[in-house]
Parts: sequence; C-alpha cells; structure tokens
Amino acid sequence: MVNRSTFRIGIVTAAVLLGFGIGVAVRNHWMTMPAVALQPSGTNGRTGSEDVPTVLADRTTENARLSTVLAKMSAGKRALWIATRAEGAEPEKLWHLLQLAKDQPELQSAIAARWATLDPRHMHAKLLQTDDRRYFHELFDTWSKSDSRGMFAAVLEARNNKQTKGTSSTHTAIEHLMRNAPEVGIEAMAAFGIEHYLPSMRGIEAWVATDPKEAANQIAGTLPHTHAGMNAMKAVGKAWGARDPETALAFAASLNDAMGNQLALYAMHAWAGVDADAALAFIDRQADSVLRIKLGQGLAQGLAEEDPHTALRWASDHLQSTVRSEAIGNIVKAASKKNIHEAAALVSNMNPGGAMNTATRELLQTWAEKGLQKNDAMYQWIESLDDIHTRDHAIEFLGGRLAYAGKHGLVAFVSGDYGHLASESMLRQAVELRMRQDPQSAVQWAKSLPEDRSAKVLNLVTQRRASN
Repeated sequence: MVNRSTFRIGIVTAAVLLGFGIGVAVRNHWMTMPAVALQPSGTNGRTGSEDVPTVLADRTTENARLSTVLAKMSAGKRALWIATRAEGAEPEKLWHLLQLAKDQPELQSAIAARWATLDPRHMHAKLLQTDDRRYFHELFDTWSKSDSRGMFAAVLEARNNKQTKGTSSTHTAIEHLMRNAPEVGIEAMAAFGIEHYLPSMRGIEAWVATDPKEAANQIAGTLPHTHAGMNAMKAVGKAWGARDPETALAFAASLNDAMGNQLALYAMHAWAGVDADAALAFIDRQADSVLRIKLGQGLAQGLAEEDPHTALRWASDHLQSTVRSEAIGNIVKAASKKNIHEAAALVSNMNPGGAMNTATRELLQTWAEKGLQKNDAMYQWIESLDDIHTRDHAIEFLGGRLAYAGKHGLVAFVSGDYGHLASESMLRQAVELRMRQDPQSAVQWAKSLPEDRSAKVLNLVTQRRASN
C-alpha cells in the first residue's frame, strides 16, 4: 500500500519539476497530509541537496547556516525542502520552519495547520509566548473542529493567567468556536464576559438543524439580555422559522421574556419570507391582541424584504400607535436599501402623521448616504410633499445632518438651489456658521443669496453682528 505522505510528496516534487506553481502544489499537498512521526534527518526527508546541513549540536549555528543556504535556493526548491522537513517534524521544530518559510505565505499557512493538528496546545503556548498573532486563525480553525472544549479551556486558562494581550486572540477564538462549535462558543462568550462583540452566527444554522430547542435554551440561559445573546437568538429565530415556524413560535412563548420575543420576532420574519400567506393566516388565528401585535412586527419586517407595499398596507391596517410607526419605519428602511425611488413613492402615498414622519426619517437616512450636496432627487422629493408639516419635518431632519457637514453643509445648502426650503432655525444656524468662518464677508454673502432668502438672511447677519 502506498504511504499517503510519500505519495503527496511525490505530487509536490512532480509539480515543481513540471513547472506548476509551487503555491498550488504545496497547498494541495498540505491540505490532506496526515500527521506522521518525525523521520531521522537524512532519510525520508532528504532533498538530494548535500549543501543543506543536517542536525547540528549548536542550534543557533544550525539556524544561521540553514537560513544562509536556503536563501541561495530558488523559491521552488526552498519551499520543497521546507515542506519535506515539516512533514516529519515534531511540533517543537515547526516554529522554526515557519520562520524559514517567511516569504512563502501559503506554505506558512500549511505548516501552521499541521502544527495545529499535531499539538494545538503546544502551538497555542508558543504563540502566546512569542506574542505572534499571525497564526491564530489556522490554530483556532483546526482546534475548534477537533477539540472545541479543549480549546475553550486553554484559551480561558490563558486569559485567567493574563497571558493574552488585548482581546484580539480571544475574539479570534470566539469567531472560530461560533463557526465550528457554536454550543461551546456561546459558553465561551459568557465565560469571557463578552456582551457586545458580535462574531459570525453562520454556525448557528447547522446547530438549529440538529437541535433547535437546545440552541434556543442554551442561548437564553447563558447569554440572557445581552447584545450578543440577542444577536444569537435572532440567528436561531431566522433558521428555525424558515424550517418549522409554528414550533419555533410555540417555544418562544414558553420563554416569556425578551429572548422569547426576539425568537418570535425573527421566526415570524423568516416565515413571512418563505410563505407569507401562511404567516398571515397564523396571526389572524391568534385571539390575543398583544400577541398579534408582537408577531406582526416580525411579519412586517419579513414582508418588507419581498413586498414592501403589502407590508406597509398590512402594518397600517393591523398595528397601532408606536408599534405601528416603528414597523413602518423598518419597512421603509428595508425598501430604501433595495430601491430608493420606489421607497420614496411608498412614503409619498402615506397619510400625514407620526407614522409618515418616521418613514420619512428612515427614507432620508438612507438617501442622505448618497451625499447631502448634488442630490437633486432627494430635495425635489421633499419639495413635492403636499403636507407642509411633513415637508418641514423632512427638512429639519436633514438640517441636523447638514449642520455637521462643514463648509459644504448648511451654509452651502442655504446658498444653493434648494435653500428656499430652509426653515428659520436652519437659516440662523447657517448665519452662525458663516460668521465663525468669515465674519467680514458675511454681509456680502447674505446680499449674494437668491432674492427669496437674501433679505431674511441679511437681517439675521445684522442681528448677529450687533450682538457682538
């Protein structure tokens, strides 16, 4: 039977001799190379180059001579020599081989992955000792798949012993645990006191597919009422709601707290995206009006991603008060990110009032990201609003952003094509900013403005100068 290590080394050698890229050859070799015992130098590991020194008593001299000899080799030969030595190296030798491969990033990554497979604890201790953070991703990715609880214990011990510097290695560990072993990742976040850091939640979907109740229970019990816990429960709700929404909603009701509400909200959100008619029918069957409102928020969010018009109509007809305004704001926010002009038309057709004001703010929040200047469509939309109170609300909202936009902000707006929309308070702010920038030319600036605002601004400038 052909030894797989020897077979893979043969592939690497052939690839180099035939002219294939050394990076491709080495990567393909290392990704499947099994752990093997260290071979005596000069036997299986020999490259055929007698210039490369074998084991020397003085490690410092050996390292220096190795570096010198390897530096004279071509990149392909150097990579092949390092790869062959690394294949049979014991863990303590791999650190030095990593340093020798400093100009071969793919080879370094492969050596690091092998080290993590052979002895992750040794690698972890060495990286902490040298304060080298380059290989934590390879270490934690491999370790979290092979022994997630052992990895958690080692990282926790290092943290308790103050061996970690800063939070980067801890966050990297959490990231990989949440991806490959989320049940351990949740425990680790609680043990490390992490409440606001938000790692990727991709691993939760697989967890939910296996045991959704356990996932929801563990998150609710381990990270209650934290930002990180709420984000994790959101991921559970979306994954579970897409698979079995009614069971997810029933379980959410049993939690009976903020975590349960979060689970219900996003289970309904996911259900609306999969089968909106069934989700709507489910809400209509609920006798509890409070429950209908709570589930309706999730439904509206889910509908907004597929059909914002239906979502807005449903929220307007079935929700009330601040819940209605908040849901409509979320619908418009989702619609704005897809198509700003369709979202604007959606808001224009609303009835004036608190909900329309909320929707207007969400629309302009997204629209203003395209720029406060040279955004004619946005200002033309404000100008087209029939209700004067909604129009004033919209321009005041933008005024707050314009005031912090420097010389191209409020003063430029008042001076520009849509300055006639500015409210009295915005004109006062613009005068104040102009007086700070260049008080000597403020009068001339006011006189140069279009006729519809020049006299008013000039009067404000005169008042401001008189008050000094």
